[in-house]
Amino acid sequence: MLNTQAPRRVTNQDDSLIPLINVVFLMLIFFMVAGQITASDGIEVETPSSINKAPLAAEQLKVVINKQGEIYIDGQYQTVDQLSQRVLSYMALLKDQQAAQVVVKADSLLAVDKLQTILKQIKQAGVSTLSLMTSQIED
Repeated sequence: MLNTQAPRRVTNQDDSLIPLINVVFLMLIFFMVAGQITASDGIEVETPSSINKAPLAAEQLKVVINKQGEIYIDGQYQTVDQLSQRVLSYMALLKDQQAAQVVVKADSLLAVDKLQTILKQIKQAGVSTLSLMTSQIED
């Protein structure tokens, strides 16, 4: 007797996983391209709100101050005296002293007098551009 039926394809249970693997890799590529990885500040700070839409200066040295007035640079605690030394060493690394830019991220609950003292320390070290990081108010 002549067999007229087409031969049956042997199904492999792994064949159903291939579309799933493709989707997972596409999602991985999407999140790698769309995502933004930034360095952590080391402490949690709630910045004050502002209506100013001007972007910050190119961030070179970031000083983070919590509501107790503790100063952190690159996640490491600094005293006010250490802050001055750190800013001076940052300035020494720059070829153009006028290009020195410091961004201060201060907690909104920080007392103004403490903030002013820290900002004066930074300015006395010779920084020409000092920016205060704020959150933009949503319309």
